Amino acid sequence: MEKGRYPNKLKLFRHSKGYSRKKVARMVGLADPSQLSKWERGVVLPNLLQVFYLARIYQTHPIELFDDLWKQVGSECNLLAQHTEPDINN
Repeated sequence: MEKGRYPNKLKLFRHSKGYSRKKVARMVGLADPSQLSKWERGVVLPNLLQVFYLARIYQTHPIELFDDLWKQVGSECNLLAQHTEPDINN
């Protein structure tokens, strides 16, 4: 698993399917496979539509591709929920 700013398992899933970076990039509609490399390294995130394409290509659920990031977001949401003030207008 790549450990960048946005941890993911994109490279692991790509390798498990035996796909080249160029093939997946083409399937997702990217002109240049270097963008896929940035996603796999966690440098940048694909947009939602691209995540759905990747999940279909790799025959998995989007959360499986970004499971550590999903857990991290969940933890942060829990912390925020504990420290927010109630909305007195509702």
